[in-house]
Amino acid sequence: MAGPIKGTVGWFRETANALDSEIYAISELIKNCYDADAKTVQLNLEGAFKPLGQKPSFYIRDDGHGMSMEDIHKKWFVIGHSVNKKERYSPGGRIRQGGKGIGRLGSWKIGEKVTVYTSKKGHQPLGIRIDISTLQSSALLDEIDFQEVSGAGDFFPRGEYGTIILVEEFNAKLTSASQFCKNMSRNILLLQNPFEGLVNFRINPLYPADIAEGMKDFNLPSLAENGLYHANLTIRGNQIEGLFVNNNPYSDDYEDTKEFLEVVQSEGEMNLRDIEIKIRAFGNDSIYKFTRTLPGSKQPLSRDKFQEVTGFRLYKNGIRVLPYGAKGDDWLGLDREYTKRADSIFRSSQIIAMANYNSELNPKLSEVASRNGLVNNSSSDYLKKCLNIAVKRLRAWASQIPRTIPDKFTAPKLHYSLIETYPGQEFVSTQPINSGGGFINVMISKALNVKNQHIDSSSGVISGIAPQEPGEYTIELHAENDYGESNPIIKLIVNHPIVEDDEFPNSGIMSDIVNDGKDHDLDVDNVFPPTVPNKIIIKNALTQSLGTLRGVLPQLEGDEKVEQIQNIIESIQELIDNMDEHHSY
Repeated sequence: MAGPIKGTVGWFRETANALDSEIYAISELIKNCYDADAKTVQLNLEGAFKPLGQKPSFYIRDDGHGMSMEDIHKKWFVIGHSVNKKERYSPGGRIRQGGKGIGRLGSWKIGEKVTVYTSKKGHQPLGIRIDISTLQSSALLDEIDFQEVSGAGDFFPRGEYGTIILVEEFNAKLTSASQFCKNMSRNILLLQNPFEGLVNFRINPLYPADIAEGMKDFNLPSLAENGLYHANLTIRGNQIEGLFVNNNPYSDDYEDTKEFLEVVQSEGEMNLRDIEIKIRAFGNDSIYKFTRTLPGSKQPLSRDKFQEVTGFRLYKNGIRVLPYGAKGDDWLGLDREYTKRADSIFRSSQIIAMANYNSELNPKLSEVASRNGLVNNSSSDYLKKCLNIAVKRLRAWASQIPRTIPDKFTAPKLHYSLIETYPGQEFVSTQPINSGGGFINVMISKALNVKNQHIDSSSGVISGIAPQEPGEYTIELHAENDYGESNPIIKLIVNHPIVEDDEFPNSGIMSDIVNDGKDHDLDVDNVFPPTVPNKIIIKNALTQSLGTLRGVLPQLEGDEKVEQIQNIIESIQELIDNMDEHHSY
């Protein structure tokens, strides 16, 4: 049976080989399944990696509406022509992806012997084989025998509908089976809108058993929602509108939102309609590893694995337009814009983003003949400009992005001043300085020989009665919050008790100085010897004030207020230091 394809076998081969890669070719076949209203696509690569001498093969099967012999002759075999130009919607109501009539050539990109089994409602199942493996490139295509083959009914035994395409006689061996399958898996993952996917369309790949064990399902929509900064926008006419969301828990403005609206200038009148934009920006620093963790998993994705799914991609009617957003493809120039470290989370390798357009509403956004990107025109240039602006504005709104975990998200870190007292005396500690997160619970875990010990759970201030024996003691505490725990230690020094000298009572020192008829500089240390309780009380009070002021300092606003409190802190510290220099306790 002669075929209707015009031209030479050489032209046919060159056209098929013009497709970017084998993986790209298979993607085109999957798109054809979508156009056929398939709900499920099965891609079987189990036998695709055999040596050429062992006859490698693969097949793709869908449960779409199938084809009749008339469809095959008038539609499927007419290369460069597509029914989709006239019939923009499938029988099931889908906006068709095709339009160039070359997607079917994906089969011959890989192998030169292609067998089609298909079943359509109201028609008997049929099989057809097209084999050009033995033909010279100069041969005319109408010389090809399109052989009918039997056995099609065996593939559709219960009256199912759909199409199977079996590819054999490979042009070259598919090398590196593991890497090919990983790339294919990634391509399938990203073929559909990464935020919503497609309704009633599922792709089930079958890989060689030894490779399939290491392949895991990847919940990309859930991962995308872990982004630190979100943008949900729409391009309507000449403006971008929508919402920004701060999802960064380490940011001061966590959970803030902003309504966004901006008119984008253009040369001439642009009329892009209802183009959906979603951007999710991730942190590059180690503190943001938690954003790369899939739900139900404890181990974050490695940077290499994560960057396999990052990038800004373009989708037409929910199906990806290649090659935009391929790994390492910075088609919007984001990496050139953001060269500083502060902007790194908005580089192409740190975002999961997409723009999705309806081809019926935006006819000027059309793909090139090879289905490898958009035609360069004023509409595609304007789209790129809008997408770049969207990322820039989200970055500007995000402002300063924390690079280290703020103290409030860490375990409590309590610092107490030294406590000095006398045997059996009541004491009260200063309020601790906390350089970590606020404590939910704080308690005394060990305080040997300290009686009536008590801790204020809100302030952390400790009180009690000192041991009877002079010496150095420690009070061990336990503080905790949702982010961890710590065990601060307080040093307690119990000094020797004061022994009054009857010959030189303290009360007589001042009168001796006054009555000897000489001028004296008043030495406070002579009036209050270093062992008297009054001086310890003064020092403890000063230390407590110092701790309070230091705790207040981070909460102040305004340089003048901060400077005033810092001066007071320095003065108190100098006074305490002078007391320590002149006397030991």
